[in-house]
Amino acid sequence: MTWFKHLRGGLKHILFNAAEGLWSCGYAFLGRVARYRHAPPAIIRFSGRDRVLIVAPHPDDETLGAGGTALLHRRSGDEVTIAVLTDGRSSRAGARSAEAMVAQRREEIQRAARRLDCRLYHLNLPEDAWEITAAAGTLQPLVEPATVIYTPSCIDFHPEHLKSARV
Repeated sequence: MTWFKHLRGGLKHILFNAAEGLWSCGYAFLGRVARYRHAPPAIIRFSGRDRVLIVAPHPDDETLGAGGTALLHRRSGDEVTIAVLTDGRSSRAGARSAEAMVAQRREEIQRAARRLDCRLYHLNLPEDAWEITAAAGTLQPLVEPATVIYTPSCIDFHPEHLKSARV
């Protein structure tokens, strides 16, 4: 009798996995079919009258996180400001001193801001050693006139990004 219960439990497991697989395939198929039945999504257009603020925890986060959005805003005529909170000294890219890394990342962010045609504002906070209240106070003059603000997600795993979202 025990082998029968074991067989029933195993069969139940096999059938459940098979049903789950078929269900997933069905959803994937329907998703592909639905994609072709509808028109492609329209390109987002902005007003051309907004004052946009992009808050970047480190130099490069503005481009990686919102570079395309900044470009669309600028092409629409919106005014875009990038506020970089930290100096980027703790980057682990390459074997450079902290000072050399700060200089390189500053040059890169300046080049990116010119290419995106955005104003750039550096808070120059030391990476891994800044407080939310100090950053918030310094950012306040940029936040008040902004009509659109982009920040990192508050469910990001990077501690500096989480702090930036809370600012």
